[in-house]
Amino acid sequence: MELDKPPPAAASNTSREFGHYVVTSHKPGSTLVSCKCSFTASDAIDLIVVKSNRIEVRTLSSTTESSLLPLTVDVPIRGRITSLIPFNPPNNSTRTSHLFVLTSTATTPSTTESSLLPLTVDVPIRGRITSLIPFNPPGLTTRTSHLFVLTSTCHYTVLSYNANLGGEKGGANRIVTHDTGCVSDVGRPADCGPLLCLVEDPGGRKALCLHLYQGSLTLLPIGAAPPGRKGGGSNSVLGPPSSVRLNELNTSTILNI
Repeated sequence: MELDKPPPAAASNTSREFGHYVVTSHKPGSTLVSCKCSFTASDAIDLIVVKSNRIEVRTLSSTTESSLLPLTVDVPIRGRITSLIPFNPPNNSTRTSHLFVLTSTATTPSTTESSLLPLTVDVPIRGRITSLIPFNPPGLTTRTSHLFVLTSTCHYTVLSYNANLGGEKGGANRIVTHDTGCVSDVGRPADCGPLLCLVEDPGGRKALCLHLYQGSLTLLPIGAAPPGRKGGGSNSVLGPPSSVRLNELNTSTILNI
């Protein structure tokens, strides 16, 4: 007698499983820090915008536009405003200030020649930027500003722009790295977040003052670094860091007076 054979077992689908790699295709759009300085040239007006791990430099052009948003009493803005900077464009006969408004949403700026703030440099940074400050090191022939950049892991770098370097305009190959290093320490991170300030003593010596941990300040003197210092090359502009202990644990702000 012939018995019915059981149906064959279903083939395993484990061999057909695929892994999925999901990544965003958009650049960071939220603004963390912004400042105005002369970064690309001594007579330039540059706006530095920090978006997560990228730095955007926008240079004020010499052209004016008749299509700029006129000054009104109530101006609706689509999005949450994160930064606003007034400025006076060149060749402006009215001498009234213009406002650069930046929102928290990612938008694609105009890159035409008539744009008032075209994108000059777009620099990727390895890490999430938490603080940025422009400064002018002493003893340099050029008067362009340098940028001190601090990341969430307490790593820092000092950058400058050299228009004489080859490569495509707007690329990171025109960026010069002067210093790199780490100012992490043992302690409780500051509740108010990282604070950064440019300080100067009565003798004219300048330094970058950082408040990263409760009850502690970190000073980075501005000047030529000693030979052989780790993170400083021949064009270094920062000295070795030093720590200063504070009796007060809760520091809310740092001011240079």
